[in-house]
Amino acid sequence: INHTSNIVESNITYIPKIKSLLEFIITQNNINKKYKFSLFKIRGFDPNIIFNEIDTISSGFINSKDLEEYLSNYNIKIDPEILNLFIRQFNKEGKDKNLYKKYFLDFINFGVSKTEKNPGELNDYNKEEINKIFLNLLTSEFELIKNQKKLINEIIQIKEFSTFEAFNIISFNQNYIDFNILKQFLDKKFQDNEIKE
Repeated sequence: INHTSNIVESNITYIPKIKSLLEFIITQNNINKKYKFSLFKIRGFDPNIIFNEIDTISSGFINSKDLEEYLSNYNIKIDPEILNLFIRQFNKEGKDKNLYKKYFLDFINFGVSKTEKNPGELNDYNKEEINKIFLNLLTSEFELIKNQKKLINEIIQIKEFSTFEAFNIISFNQNYIDFNILKQFLDKKFQDNEIKE
């Protein structure tokens, strides 16, 4: 039985919404990745410099307040809850509400291969250009977090929604969802590397 037709036959209204959520995440990640590529194409780009601009007291970490202050310098206002979710998403220190430099750099580097991180070839170092692209990346990431939260809330509000059942439908009642299952669930709309990420 084809996986997609199996889902249709199950007549579960939230399955298409889960598909839309995953499609949105992959699409938005592709946009964010383009901003990252643009940063690494600038000769002399160093994500440490950006981190140090946000971490004005050289603490080695940033929090939502630091991000809020950094963004206010560019007249950008973001809901504090979204800033907290951003910190929480990339923080690997458990309950800590701080984002350490290592994890901030992981965020910048994620999805960009070593060959794509070669010293910039297109432009010389330009702080203004770097700030502009980085702000676009940040606001795009915040947009991803905000809309992801909204779409998840829509799904869990559906009366018949069951995380357990949804997982079983998508995974063919297996204990895992792997690359091939996810690719089929998304109707092979995306390239392999996009799904793997």
